[in-house]
Amino acid sequence: MKNLYIFSLLVITSLTGCATKTQTGALTGAGVGALAGGLIGGNAAGALIGGAVGAAGGALIGYALDQQDRDNLQQQSPQTLNRIDHGQELSVNDIKAMSKAGIKDEVIISQIHSTHSIFHLSADQIIDLKDSGVSQNVIDAMIQTGNP
Repeated sequence: MKNLYIFSLLVITSLTGCATKTQTGALTGAGVGALAGGLIGGNAAGALIGGAVGAAGGALIGYALDQQDRDNLQQQSPQTLNRIDHGQELSVNDIKAMSKAGIKDEVIISQIHSTHSIFHLSADQIIDLKDSGVSQNVIDAMIQTGNP
């Protein structure tokens, strides 16, 4: 039973690396479900069943939240969503729109990489990004794309 607690703790603490809310929901659900299943059933089978049910439920909730992010981006900046959907290079304005829509830093950074976007930011652009609410992590990732 002690191993179950340690496993659950490891799963829950690993959530910071999840890029999407679907992934976060699935991992959170799996961890909580495994813990609850193990406590209720008192055995590994209960933990496995609880983990599977929790993962499915968490993934569904996370997927709904991911869709909400897409809907927000569609309303605020449909051209940005179109560029993402077509794998086109993103602009500084696209990054600001994604940040304004509440998209997580990890997702924005992932989109920068997957679209092979390259930024050569001026000091004024960096200040504008900060003033627009773009996080330092995203700005750093943008700067890194311009370095050989």
